[in-house]
Amino acid sequence: MGKRDSIKKQYLDSIIDCYYDLRYEDIPPSVLHQVRRSLLDYLGCAAYTAHHHECATLVKVILSLAKEGDVPIWGEEVTTNDASAAMANATRISHIELDDCSAMGASVHPGVYVWSAAFAAWSESHADARTVVRAVLFGYELVLRMGLLSTQQVRNLGLHGPGLNGAFAALAAGGMVEGLTRQQMKNAVGIAGSLLPVCPFVSFLDGTDSKDLYGGWGTYLGLFAVHCAKEGLTGPHDIIDGKKSLLSLYNGSTSPYILGKDFLIDHISFKEFSACASVHPALSALLAILARHPFHGGEVAHVVVETYPYSYQLDSGVGTVLNPSSARLSLPYTIAVTIEEGALGPAAFNPESLRKARYRNLMQKVEVKNHGAYGDGAFGIRGSIVTVTLMDGTVLREESLGSRWSKGPTDEQLMEKFRILSEGAFPDRDMVASLVWDFGGGTGLEPLVQVLRQIR
Repeated sequence: MGKRDSIKKQYLDSIIDCYYDLRYEDIPPSVLHQVRRSLLDYLGCAAYTAHHHECATLVKVILSLAKEGDVPIWGEEVTTNDASAAMANATRISHIELDDCSAMGASVHPGVYVWSAAFAAWSESHADARTVVRAVLFGYELVLRMGLLSTQQVRNLGLHGPGLNGAFAALAAGGMVEGLTRQQMKNAVGIAGSLLPVCPFVSFLDGTDSKDLYGGWGTYLGLFAVHCAKEGLTGPHDIIDGKKSLLSLYNGSTSPYILGKDFLIDHISFKEFSACASVHPALSALLAILARHPFHGGEVAHVVVETYPYSYQLDSGVGTVLNPSSARLSLPYTIAVTIEEGALGPAAFNPESLRKARYRNLMQKVEVKNHGAYGDGAFGIRGSIVTVTLMDGTVLREESLGSRWSKGPTDEQLMEKFRILSEGAFPDRDMVASLVWDFGGGTGLEPLVQVLRQIR
């Protein structure tokens, strides 16, 4: 594993064939429940970003270049074509860094691409709920496996893994919802794979608007590839394992999980904090301290955060002048806000919050250190040790090997996250949640699309 010869010939074809052969009746109830959990999480993020009109200028640019259509952008009165609508919705959601991600070291954020593409494709095809469920599972599976293949090289090259690989999630989910044949899907994968964006991580470190487009552009590319394939255009089927292919990039593990027996949607992580996953272990350790020994910022003399090497590298790359994106990588800022507020939601990264003196003063008391023992590779321990020294000399210490939600939040915790994010967006949040928990059974996407279209 981990070497070029570990990649089986036609690996992509085997994934596609597996999910085109999958019958809805063969999906375990626990996996169907996980699909619903991922949908609830997506809807919370979609509701918040639409209601608060995140990335308004980027959405304006996307609309200015889009063609006419009937597919909605959440929070907007206008409609457009499927690829442009999905791009706008995914761009917004990516901004707040609360969408789901990998819990297996794959360096991807599946849900924002999968669900944005599935909703947009459904508005064109009106596929039944069972088809959408299979499509969603396929999207998660394909992008997570591609993430595993590329994650080490993504780190080595300084790339943003979700932006690089997101098109695979979008084309798989969107393509199956739109009714691509098996052969068309194989061409769509080759077309998108031939056009993958590089997505350097520096956009996130600098906090530029281009970082938010990493979510949108991958989604657009995925649906673009779907349209090309529907018209009979072709792409290389051996895009990751042929001669002169992307083999030098996708040369990692083909996954210890057995294709056809394990559903990789079961191996995702839901985010508790509106920030890069790199800061979540430290915040989890801090909240554990606060739970047993509450204190406020004025009592703090010093905070030391010893974090895993990749987290340390990202924090070190953030500039001194923070903005709504770069602050989500900053351990001093996210630690300071969490001490003061006991939580870290999207509002912590508004321009007004970033200017708050009490946050900025507390940041100066936070020291970040590299804890090399956790391991420097993509599959090292995502851990952090937080030591808080109070003014009275009390020393409080906690270690977290992963985040509080790394093993999966409960349904109740996900519901609370959904309620917080969707406040003001839906007139009846409990009704929306009930539609989600029935999705794939008696409920499809149509009623959810209707409530999303009403967000203003």
